[in-house]
Amino acid sequence: MVWRNSLTYTKTFAAKHHLDVLGGYEVNRYRRDGMDGAKDNFPSVEKIVLSNGSVLTDLSGSNTEWRLLSYLSRANYNYDDKYFLGGSVRMDGSSRIHRSSRWGTFWSLSGAWKFTKESFMDSLNDVLTDGKIRVSYGTNGTLPSSYFTYMDLTGFGYPYGNNPGIRETQIGNPNLRWEKQNNLNIGLDVRLFDRLGLTFEWYRRQSSDLLNDMPTSLTTGFGSYLTNIGAIRNSGIEVDLNADILRDKAFKWNASLNFGMNKNKTIALADGSEELRDGTSIHRIGQPWYSYYLIEFAGINRETGVPQYYVNDPSNLGSRDITEDYTKANRILYKSVDPKLIGGFTNTFRYKMFDLNFTWTYSLGGNSYDSGASKTELGGKTGYDNIPQYYERRWQKPGDVTDIEMFMVGNTYEMSSVANTRRVHSTDHIRLKNMTFGISLPQQISRRLKVSNIRAYCSGVNLLTFAAYKNYDPEVPVNGTVYFESPKLKTVTFGLDVKF
Repeated sequence: MVWRNSLTYTKTFAAKHHLDVLGGYEVNRYRRDGMDGAKDNFPSVEKIVLSNGSVLTDLSGSNTEWRLLSYLSRANYNYDDKYFLGGSVRMDGSSRIHRSSRWGTFWSLSGAWKFTKESFMDSLNDVLTDGKIRVSYGTNGTLPSSYFTYMDLTGFGYPYGNNPGIRETQIGNPNLRWEKQNNLNIGLDVRLFDRLGLTFEWYRRQSSDLLNDMPTSLTTGFGSYLTNIGAIRNSGIEVDLNADILRDKAFKWNASLNFGMNKNKTIALADGSEELRDGTSIHRIGQPWYSYYLIEFAGINRETGVPQYYVNDPSNLGSRDITEDYTKANRILYKSVDPKLIGGFTNTFRYKMFDLNFTWTYSLGGNSYDSGASKTELGGKTGYDNIPQYYERRWQKPGDVTDIEMFMVGNTYEMSSVANTRRVHSTDHIRLKNMTFGISLPQQISRRLKVSNIRAYCSGVNLLTFAAYKNYDPEVPVNGTVYFESPKLKTVTFGLDVKF
């Protein structure tokens, strides 16, 4: 349930001063009650409904609820559509956080100058059609994704001998706080000759009180608990170019190009720590937040087909000693998840009754970790999963040069339990994200049919992908990890639009 109430005041003074002010509040409430049941021993397969089964095999119920109360205000002012000022303040209180910390206050300030409205720019209006400089700074917050993370939770129905028991299902953290982001943006928007547009934006986004799982002693019965773990900083640029290349009456061509570069750095960790290790990942001060922490793979012994690893000293300086016993190899910080460059380019063509639009996207410099290899790299044993296709290039005889170990009876050298750098793969790719071709009937035919427009089209999504690593989709990793996720679907759609 969402209940919103707001009051808006708008006023124009002396023809050039424009002001609008908004104040209000909002109530969000979510509640879900569920019940599930299962029965067996049906007298007939013709009527498989719950009431017809004679043996109850499962019955469970659930209840989930959260609430969010918000107070908000906003004010915008502009003078003669030339100078712009804006500000906002809101307070949010959430049931997902303990009452001692559940309220968060967030605000923003912004300003812009449309310099092409100045009289001293009149002589350039034919060249510089439009131009604006803008600046904004503000804060916002993020809540835990789970509803009751601050509470110790218990579960009923746990079997204890022949009696029902109770067990702890979650370690609560009453000290949880809102994750906060401070955002600074500086942008420039210009349009040249009324056909070439450029948007340039520099940003710095600093996140503090990051919500993340903290590893804990297994003696607690849990591997981790949610807490506010540290702070990171993202800074970078985003550029967007848009051009009306051809604007002929019969033929039109519009093209756009965008790209972004981001630098991510860890700037603080809980309790003043210098680093925090979490499985195959490490968070270290001064390094990207999502960095890998792995044993360094040293290739396959050409004479024996056995995998090798660099020992590496604990200081992470990187010694070149090699061992075939992975337990003697130390983990190192190895590459990061985030791409160095992302972007896309779009073209739209229109010729008489035909139109064509397509968009390519790309990502360069990122990496992913194949966690699913722990289930498939079994030295030739299939288990429950298929042997990966890359084992076709495995070592088979002395002198073979490859990065895939031999098959070994007894699986003496299987790599399933070795979290190593061989599993890190580039996510570099370029993809035909979408493409649409359409045909519109001429207006004179549409009028005869008593409609304003008829257009038939065919569109496709994810039609082509050129990737550096081809064993899984480069866009499916979650926080840099892949574990048998389904690839992006290729879809083709045919349609007919009729407007009356």
